[in-house]
Amino acid sequence: MKGGVSRAKRLIVAFCGVLFALSIIAAGAYFILGNPSTEEEFVLSYEPWADLSNHYDLSNVKMLEDGLSHFNSVEISEGCVPFTSGQSVAGEYDATIIGTGVWVRSYAKLKPKYKLCQVNTGDRISVQRTVGHADGKTWCYAKIKSGRCAGFEGFICTDYVMEQRAYDLLKHYVLDADTNMSLKTPTKYLRSVAALLSKLDVNMQTRRLSVTMLDDEAFDEQSILTLKLHDHNLANNSSLLAFILFSKHNDDFVVLGIVPGNSINSILLNPNGSYDIYYY
Repeated sequence: MKGGVSRAKRLIVAFCGVLFALSIIAAGAYFILGNPSTEEEFVLSYEPWADLSNHYDLSNVKMLEDGLSHFNSVEISEGCVPFTSGQSVAGEYDATIIGTGVWVRSYAKLKPKYKLCQVNTGDRISVQRTVGHADGKTWCYAKIKSGRCAGFEGFICTDYVMEQRAYDLLKHYVLDADTNMSLKTPTKYLRSVAALLSKLDVNMQTRRLSVTMLDDEAFDEQSILTLKLHDHNLANNSSLLAFILFSKHNDDFVVLGIVPGNSINSILLNPNGSYDIYYY
């Protein structure tokens, strides 16, 4: 009788042990299959590039299929600080001319009688002050430090004035580099490249950084330039795509989005004026 009771107890204990083991296995399977670990989840980020989260919310980028991604130009920047050409340097600063045959003027007006002399790409200037908007342009007052107009002072349209550090980056990575851009590239495009390099806090120690113009697509009164920045020293997250909106009526630009990516797929204009951008 005691032996029978003892065997029954052992069977009950063994059965409970099996149930416990099965419950552990089931819980583990649920955790693995129903709750993927964060290591398996793909989180889009700028690392190891400079963080641009104050300009763009990468959580609004949608991962589609076969490596295709999508964002809407309004959604990605909603509630963020706009990245535009209007962000100029305040006070006095050193700068360089970017453009050919740019007039230095005695007054901030486009009339021929105010022309003094012409400056060209690479001429150094010292900007004394920003004058503001006049005659359809934004002007600064500057002293010319090099070139044929060295020693002159006058008003120059800021569309052709580039802060010195930005120009140095442009010269290093575009004008003196193996790229599909050159001095023949529209000045407004070159200005946007320089602004992009400065915003990303690029320094000239990154020797193998390349800048490529991928596309220039027209939409009614606007156009979108797509640029690719590729750091060949990086194994992961090595390239960024920048989508830059220009108006056909002036040289101003707005950077719609900067995202980790490699190539462009398509850009669609919506009735509300936003753009849907698809890329890989």
